[in-house]
Amino acid sequence: MKKIISVLLALTMIFSMGILGVSAEEVNELRVTVANDLHYSHDYKSTNTNTTYTADYANKVSTGQLRLENELIIDEFLTRVQGDVLLIPGDITDNGTETEHAYMAAKLEAFEEATGKSVFLVPGNHDYMQHRGGKMNAEKIKANYFALCYGEAITVDSETASYVADLDGEYRLLAIDATTKPGGNQNLDERLYSWIEAQLKAAKADGKKVIAISHYNLLEHLIMMDKIHAGSVLTSSLGLPELFAQYNVKYTFTGHTHEHDIVAYTGANGNTIYDVVTTTINAYPCSYREVVFGEKVKFETKFIEKIDTASLKGKITDATYNLATENFLEYSYNMFIEGMKPVVLGFVTTDKVTSMLGIDKEAEIYSTIDTLVAKLNELIRMPLYKADETEEGKSIESIIAKYDLTLPATEHKDVITFVEDIYLAHIVGDESYGVLTQEYSMLVSTFTGIFNYLLSDISGEEYAQVMTYACSFLGADIPVDFFKYAGSGVSKAQGIDIFVTAVASPVLLMITTDEGTPDNNVTLEGYEAAYEEAAELTVWEKIVNFFKNFFAYIARILGF
Repeated sequence: MKKIISVLLALTMIFSMGILGVSAEEVNELRVTVANDLHYSHDYKSTNTNTTYTADYANKVSTGQLRLENELIIDEFLTRVQGDVLLIPGDITDNGTETEHAYMAAKLEAFEEATGKSVFLVPGNHDYMQHRGGKMNAEKIKANYFALCYGEAITVDSETASYVADLDGEYRLLAIDATTKPGGNQNLDERLYSWIEAQLKAAKADGKKVIAISHYNLLEHLIMMDKIHAGSVLTSSLGLPELFAQYNVKYTFTGHTHEHDIVAYTGANGNTIYDVVTTTINAYPCSYREVVFGEKVKFETKFIEKIDTASLKGKITDATYNLATENFLEYSYNMFIEGMKPVVLGFVTTDKVTSMLGIDKEAEIYSTIDTLVAKLNELIRMPLYKADETEEGKSIESIIAKYDLTLPATEHKDVITFVEDIYLAHIVGDESYGVLTQEYSMLVSTFTGIFNYLLSDISGEEYAQVMTYACSFLGADIPVDFFKYAGSGVSKAQGIDIFVTAVASPVLLMITTDEGTPDNNVTLEGYEAAYEEAAELTVWEKIVNFFKNFFAYIARILGF
C-alpha cells in the first residue's frame, strides 16, 4: 500500500513540474566519490606473506606504490565512501590476472550489497597486463563486472569495455575504455570516437547531463606529459575535447598518471569542460575525491590517513611498523620518496631521453645526446651544496659557481630529492612554487648551471644543434642563430642565458606553479547549459522523455 501511495505522490509531483521540463532552479544533488588506480595486487601479497624485511622501506617499489599495504588501503577506503555513487576510472588491479579481477569484483559487489551505493568502473592498462600473466580482454571484463555496472548499462560497446549507464534521473555516465592494446597505451580510434558521439547524441535527446570517466587523460595536465608519460592523453588528433564541449560533457574523471589535478578546456561554442585527474589511493598522498553535483559542482579532497596495520607486524621493521600505525601519511610519504629514486634515475638514460625527445638512433644529434646523458648521470647524483661534498668541487653549488650562479639555502640535499619534491607538489595538487619562491629560484639556477656544464665540452656545431632542437622541442620560435654563440665558453653561456630567459623559465614556471583551476577543494560551474539544451527539444521529444523518466521512477519504487 505504501508503495502505491508513493507512486501516486510521485506522479502528482512530476505532473506539477509540467510536461515541458523541470525548472532550472530545481536541481537535485548527486553525490559521488572518485578513487583511482587501486592497483590491487594479489601476487604481491601472496608471495610476501612470510617475508621479514630487515631494512626500513625495503618493500618499496617503483613509483612508491604501497603494494604490501594495498588491500588494507582499499578496505579502509571502502569504509569512507560517501554519497550515492563510487566511480573508479581504471587500474582496478595491478597485474590484470583473472584471480585479481574476480577478487575485486566480489569485494565491490559486497560493498554495494552492504551500503546500497552503486559502483561504476572502467578498465585501465593494468587491467589488461598480459605480460604479467593477465588473460583479460574486453569480454572478460564485461562478464567479471556484470553485476556491478555492465548489467546496469543502457548500452555496451561491442569491441571495448565502454558503456553508458544512468546514475540517476538527471545524470548519465559515459565510461570510455580506450585500452584496446592490452598492456599498452591508449588507442582511441575513429570507430570508438563515433560510438562516443552516438552516445552523446542519445543523451542529449534524452535530456541527460553526461559525466564521463576514462583511465586516460582527456587533456594534458603537465607540460610535455604525453612525451614524458607516452600515451597518457586520449588521441588528440580526433578532437575529443571539442566533441565534449559541443555536447556539454562538463566533467570527465580520469587517472593513469597518478596526479591530482584539474584542467579546463573551452570549446569553440564557449562551453568549458573539466578533466579531473585523481591520484592513486595506493601511494602518497593516498587521496580520493568527494564530489557533489548540483547547481554548482563541489570538490573536496580526502586522504587515507590510517589503515589497520595489524597484519603488517613482522613483515616490516618495528620502526616502520610503528610509523605506519601512528602516522600512515608520513610512512607513505617516505615510501614515495624512496620508491621514486629509481624512477628519476630511470629517466636519465639515453634510450629514455631520446624516446621522449623523439630522436632515433640514426639521427645526427643522437651521439651528442648520449654524451650529455652520461654527464647528467654524474650530476644528478651529486649533493646540491658544498657543505655536503665528498670530493672537492663535486657539488651543484660548486659547479654553477663557475658561471656566477648561486643557490638559495634550502633543506634539499641532492638533485634527485629536489626533483621528487617538485613532482610531488604536482601530485598533491595546487602547486605554488612561484617566481618569488626559493624552490623556483633554485630550479632556474640549477637548470642554467647544469646546462652550461653539459654543453661546455661539446663542439660549436653540436652546441648549436642542441640549442636549436631544445627550442623546437619546447615549441619556441625565437629569432636566434645559436651558431653565433658556439665559440668560447663565455659565448655559449650567453646563448644559454637567452634560451633560459626566453624559453626555459616560462616552462619551468608552468611545471612548478598551477595558475589554472584549483586542484583540490573547489566549487566549479554546474550543468546549467545542459538544461537549456534540453529545453530546446521538440514538444514530442519532451513528452517521450517524461514518460521514460516516469516509468523508470515507478520501476525503482516497486523494486523492479
